Amino acid sequence: MRTLPHNYNGFEGAERRQGSIAQDRERQRRGPWFVRACLMCGLTYDDDGACVIGHLEDYARPIEAVLPVCVECHERLHRRFWQPNTWIDYLVKLRDGYRPPAWRNILQFRAANTGADLAVAPAFEPDPAKWWEVLSLRPIDYRRDELPRIEIPSPLLPAEAPRRPTRQGRRPPFKSSQLTIAFVREPPPGIPPFEVVKA
Repeated sequence: MRTLPHNYNGFEGAERRQGSIAQDRERQRRGPWFVRACLMCGLTYDDDGACVIGHLEDYARPIEAVLPVCVECHERLHRRFWQPNTWIDYLVKLRDGYRPPAWRNILQFRAANTGADLAVAPAFEPDPAKWWEVLSLRPIDYRRDELPRIEIPSPLLPAEAPRRPTRQGRRPPFKSSQLTIAFVREPPPGIPPFEVVKA
């Protein structure tokens, strides 16, 4: 069995692979099962043709904790531990309205983005309402660390969602529920600290 290469939030490669397998089974069973729009930048599969991936911060809950993101946002999320200045620069760009290219797959993005981390991060004050802005810049362990939590609207489609689009070409709107994910963030050197708000 192929394993994912490194630890992420306390989950080893084999555990992360199990989460991917669970997501694949859900896709086989239901077809598209989460909203195909990036929660971070807004790119969509339907309008932009972007590949939208189910990102996980918590691999123990691969279905209910899924966070749909486009290829570039997904890669930036995973690289934030070893490229923190580039991550903060990306967050600033997103706030300024940056929309990444509609990458078709991860390999396409990786071939075009092989650079090292930026030397200095721009000034940045995270918005506690945006889960991606308050994620940790240091590796954490979801199973051991005591973490504050934030709630976001669930991106899951209802179980009864049809597999094919409606006549208008759109799926029916999903009902919002709440999904809890953990977050913690320490500012890099040179950026003033901020207060973490417990939801």
